[in-house]
Amino acid sequence: MLQILLLASSSSWLTTFIFRIHLHMMNGPLLALTFPILNTRSLPFEHVTYFVQHILIILIPASFLNQSSEFSVEPIDDFSWVIFSLSIQVLYHFLVLQPIALMTGINLNNILCPAISDPFPGPNYRLWAVFHQSVIILVLGKILTLFLLRLNTRKVPWLCLNSNKHDQKSVIERVLESSSSNISGGKITSSWYWPDLFRYHTYLEADIKNNGAVSLSDNKDY
Repeated sequence: MLQILLLASSSSWLTTFIFRIHLHMMNGPLLALTFPILNTRSLPFEHVTYFVQHILIILIPASFLNQSSEFSVEPIDDFSWVIFSLSIQVLYHFLVLQPIALMTGINLNNILCPAISDPFPGPNYRLWAVFHQSVIILVLGKILTLFLLRLNTRKVPWLCLNSNKHDQKSVIERVLESSSSNISGGKITSSWYWPDLFRYHTYLEADIKNNGAVSLSDNKDY
């Protein structure tokens, strides 16, 4: 559903917002492939459809990812989106799905009882799920991002943010460079998520200060 929404939406900060959250919610299809629940699927081709759908859910973002468009990813060392996605999942399961499941008696997303393929069955299966899914969400999104960037034959971004080799003008120009960037209504509109630009600028200011301190120390030596 999120992928359909991304395809139908216009270029905006909301598209980037949804795309980044979506990347960090891939624990669901990964679990479905690792521990498939097939005992309730008896119609022809249901098993095949089950695996094809979940594989596509993971692979389709590869066709979206583009660092010069609204489908961009955050810096590798930025875990704010991961934590935000984890918070949404926890609140959604326990504040939305659980009350509805209790009222209807339907085991929505296995919130009432463990799945038949759950490796941690028992009365405390939800505590185990909160623990191992938190770890998976924290790690999987970053691994998937690196994998998708490799598929797109792009360099891994922002692994050297503290390097003194960055040039302020070239970096900011690269951030603002986008085919969908234009001037509308007197405002510059870019498909990049603007907090990332401010974050770049913070790193660059720190680099400039470090370079200045190094230059002063070199001059003192002479």
